[in-house]
Amino acid sequence: MLAVCQKGGVYLVSWSPQPGYEAVDVFRGPGVTARVLFMAGIRGVRMVVSCTGSVPSAAVAPVSGDDRKEPGDT
Repeated sequence: MLAVCQKGGVYLVSWSPQPGYEAVDVFRGPGVTARVLFMAGIRGVRMVVSCTGSVPSAAVAPVSGDDRKEPGDT
């Protein structure tokens, strides 16, 4: 994943899933955070990117089919 920090917040420039995974939910920004959800069946990985100063920083967490939504999503 390639992200940049700009005036409006973090922006995802590009992302590429590993073999067997697909990007099923993308919010590329700009915003306080940007995110990509990569899924392979009912298992996946959520990557959330934010800016620390002018440097993008990613947090990675595993997900399963029943916790695919972000907190607050409807």
